[in-house]
Amino acid sequence: MDLVEVAPGSLVIMTGAEEGHACVTFEAYRKVPPLRTRGWEQVVEVGYRSPAGSLAFSDGDDIDGRAFGGFTLAGKGSYRVRIHVRGRDRAIAEIAPPDGTEEYLIMIYPGTGGKAVVRRG
Repeated sequence: MDLVEVAPGSLVIMTGAEEGHACVTFEAYRKVPPLRTRGWEQVVEVGYRSPAGSLAFSDGDDIDGRAFGGFTLAGKGSYRVRIHVRGRDRAIAEIAPPDGTEEYLIMIYPGTGGKAVVRRG
């Protein structure tokens, strides 16, 4: 799978564009959210183990810079991360896609199982 790589305490989402900005929305839940696939080109769900009780997202170019956190509402333990994507294929195909070509919806909620599940795409 070329969208996401997961290891204990680490989750990496690969965008299509090498430069520019993507539109990203994060949602944290205390229980399994409804599955939404309509309007998304790809929906993938993976397991994530949070040994420290935290999960923060940051730009790969600025890993020590601005980060967005607070998504592991249940603290330490196992989570599922559902990643919705649209525009990634276009961003890969274009040399310099405009900012916002790629859109991501990332949903995090407590859950077990490390197996990746492709819900769409």
